[in-house]
Amino acid sequence: MPRPLIFSWLIKLFLILSATTAHSSETAAFLADLKGTLSSLSTNSEDNGIDPTAIPQIACLLDQTMGSRYRQSLSDRLNRESPGDLLKSLDDNGEIFISGWIPHAADSEQAGLWMSGKGGFVAVIQSNGNELRIFSNDPELARNPPDEIRKLLAKIAAHVPYREDEKALQNPEPTLIPSRFDFPEACRTEEFRKTAATWTEAHSGRVCNEFAAFSSDKLTLARPLRQGKAYLFNEPIACGTGPCPQRRKAYLVAGDYVDIAQDREGFSCVRYNGKSGQTFGWLSNADIKSVDIINEKPDFDDLEAVVKIENTAWMQAMSKLTGSLTNGLPSLNDWEGKWIKAEGAPFSGKMSIKSKNKSLNIVVDATAGYNIGGINAPLRTNGRVAHAVDDGMICAVFLIRLNNAIYILDNGNCGGHGVSLDGPYMKN
Repeated sequence: MPRPLIFSWLIKLFLILSATTAHSSETAAFLADLKGTLSSLSTNSEDNGIDPTAIPQIACLLDQTMGSRYRQSLSDRLNRESPGDLLKSLDDNGEIFISGWIPHAADSEQAGLWMSGKGGFVAVIQSNGNELRIFSNDPELARNPPDEIRKLLAKIAAHVPYREDEKALQNPEPTLIPSRFDFPEACRTEEFRKTAATWTEAHSGRVCNEFAAFSSDKLTLARPLRQGKAYLFNEPIACGTGPCPQRRKAYLVAGDYVDIAQDREGFSCVRYNGKSGQTFGWLSNADIKSVDIINEKPDFDDLEAVVKIENTAWMQAMSKLTGSLTNGLPSLNDWEGKWIKAEGAPFSGKMSIKSKNKSLNIVVDATAGYNIGGINAPLRTNGRVAHAVDDGMICAVFLIRLNNAIYILDNGNCGGHGVSLDGPYMKN
């Protein structure tokens, strides 16, 4: 072989080997970082179920390939998983698989995510009942999906079509097949690794910031014990007799609503949504009142539909519960405006309250998958509490007007299967 051709061939071989080595290094680093995140979560937190698509390494891969919109669709459908279980699966099998669905009265919207320790993945999303999308960042995986994905696709295909447009479920085609396996550049930058570390610290309960696992399932509001102010802290350390540098100048007052995350050393990590944006910090548990209000709601008895709903046991129980929460708060009658479901709420929704014939009317629209729900009815207010009833749907809602939010509780009869109006709504 002539020397120039040999030289050219050696250069090509060197470039191929270099690319392969770089790729192996990238995937090894990805796996190490993912395992490190899962290990930290399982060691330093309660290891409860977590949204797998929110884990930084997985989130970045999905965002860079299938886009944030479809990652959110996966998040809406997939089951929450224990970080410890995900780590064990990676250690034992070198892969993870998560599935889930949004249930509906007639069928369900299935989803699944399979991912290898090298960063290759296949995602399946069924939406709107009759739409099926398959995503992968590895063409070989797309052509020959893992057994777990094959079983999921077979389960979806087994659904007997009752409309012509559902035939697409029988022979789905992958919607994203790159020409080769490509590990996203954005997922290996130093900036991303720092963000991932900050996210992990927050979810492990060590720090309080925007990445903490906030929940709106509990109705939590400030109830300061002293001087009418509940001060935020940079660290969960109570003040002593001397200087208190960890206490900030920012404070909350009675009636301020907050989303709550981890509890540590007698403090809770909170997120406050105000007019100027979001504020994060530690708040003493002595200065807040927190009630697992959604789980404490009484069940709605359909037999009570035969009587006027305002007189049902459900309504009476809700009056007592909301009254105990607002007792002692200053009166507030500002209800009008447009409101949206707060960040992190499990269902999307929007609300409008307007004056109509010298009284108020409430309209709420909510969605879960392709099921919808809501209420359009007169709103009866009494200081910080209110209720509305749609006799036609036997839908009833109780509202609590806090300083920066309206918290809604419904009777479970305000929409299609899986739809709920429950949760905090912020001024839009």
